[in-house]
Formats: sequence, structure tokens, C-alpha cells
Amino acid sequence: MFVNNKRINFLVTLTIIIIASYLIFFGAYHIQKKKNVEKLFNKAIDFEKQGNFDKAIEFYDEVIKRHPKHIQALTNKALILAGKEKYKEALSILEKVIAIKPDNFEALSYKGLVLYNLEEYEEAILSLIKALEIKEDWIVGWTYLGYSLHELNMYNDALTAFEQAIDRDNNFIGGWYAKANILFEIKKYDEALEAYERVSKLKPDFGQAYVGIGNCLLELGQYEEALANFKKALKISPDSVSALNGKANALIKLGRITAAKYTIEKALEIDENDSAVWMTKAKLLEKVGRHKEAEEAQNIAKELEGN
Repeated sequence: MFVNNKRINFLVTLTIIIIASYLIFFGAYHIQKKKNVEKLFNKAIDFEKQGNFDKAIEFYDEVIKRHPKHIQALTNKALILAGKEKYKEALSILEKVIAIKPDNFEALSYKGLVLYNLEEYEEAILSLIKALEIKEDWIVGWTYLGYSLHELNMYNDALTAFEQAIDRDNNFIGGWYAKANILFEIKKYDEALEAYERVSKLKPDFGQAYVGIGNCLLELGQYEEALANFKKALKISPDSVSALNGKANALIKLGRITAAKYTIEKALEIDENDSAVWMTKAKLLEKVGRHKEAEEAQNIAKELEGN
């Protein structure tokens, strides 16, 4: 059979031209599509910077609609939702990101923080540890790992986490303060005192540091020194209920009953639902022999603490 080579060559050439044209068109289409997605993404970023988070979410949603695996759009949307305390919605999105990219640090870290806010501490710990395996110098991660462990009464592990944060920044006030609180809670008052004093040196205008120092000194039997620190706290924050309560306890120990009574009443005027203040009032009433009233105050304290 006679084969027309010219015709074959023409058909081959035509086929190549058609395929090339299709590829050029298809490539141009996807390039344009990608450009459109990035424009929408950048618009979302702009709205987010302006604080218009609802509008930002609208544009992130459009990006996700066109590109369902756009990790940054998903992550940014989740972060906005977390900021609005819509933690379950944020968690659902972050889990999608992790399904796409299991080693995504942002998604793992935000997931840990979201789970902490949802009070799902065991799951938070797992996510935070995974994030810290990727970026071990993440101070916030060590801090929230400590918080989560503390909520589960894992005090020694929590202390280790806070110390990891401090090791990476020896001037990290949050780490020192959290460490001090745990040391106080487990009755290591001398060590807690050192940690609170470190906080007060790093941030002299942080009243709660002096409250912590005062509470340690109370436990160590140094009542005058404790009182002086509660007074320092009150100079910074005159309406601090914890400082007023500490001052009242110190005054009771020093036998200054009238001053203690005045201080307790002032604290209750600020916050009548503070169980610790009611417990201090019960101590005062017991000390002056008003046992029935002391029992009533103690019952109020227990009821408030239960609530």
C-alpha cells in the first residue's frame, strides 16, 4: 500500500501543534488561577492586618474553596478563630492542616495551644511535644507544656518544662513566675522565694511577685518581712485582693487584729466572692473567740471554692 509521507508528516505536525497549544493554554490557565488565589490570599492578609478579621475569613474561605490544601490560608483562618475563642472550629481546621503536612510546626503548635484552652490537657501535651521536637527553642511551647502538666498535677514534669523555657531565656518572667508558683504549691518555700525574688528584679512593677514573696515569708514565719512585701504589692496595685488577703494574714500573725479586720473588709468590698479572703476572715473570727461566725465564714469559703 502506498503511504503518503507528506500527509503523515502533516498529521503528526498538526497533532504536535494541538497538544502544544493545549499545554500552553492549560499552563497559562493554572498560572492565572494561582495568581488569582494569591491575590485573594494577600487581600485576606491585608484585612487581617487592619483588624477586620471577619472580612479576612471571607477571603481565606475563598482561597480554600479554590485551593483546599492551601496550608497558610487554613492555618491563618484557624488562628483568627482561636482568637475569637472558637476553639473547636480552629481545632478542626488545624487537624486538616496536619493531615496534609504532619510535620507542620505552626499547625502542631497552635493545636497544642487550642487544646490547652479547651482543657484537653493530655492531648495538648502530645501536640506541644511534637511541635517542640521540630523547634526546641520555642519558649511559649515549653511554658504551655508546663501549664498543661501542672493541670494534671504532674508537678515535677511541669517544673522541668518551665526550667527548659528559662534555660532558653534566663530573663523570661513568665517561666520564673510559673516555676515559683509550683514551688510554693509543693511547699518548697525557700526555692519559691528565690524564684519570686528573681521575678521582682526582672519586673519591679509586677505586684504579684511581692505577693508571692510575702506568702513565702508567711510560711517561713517571717511576718514583718511578709507584711512589708504585701505593702509593696499594694503600692503598685491598691485593689489587689491577693495582696490585701496576704496583708491581713500577716497582721493576724502579728496580733494586729483591728488592722487585720479593716483589711479583710476592704478586700471583701472589692471581691465578696473570693474564697481565700473568707477563709482569712474565719481565721480572724476564730482568733477573737467568735466561733459560730468563724464557722459561717469558713462554710462560705468552702462553698465559693467548690463553685
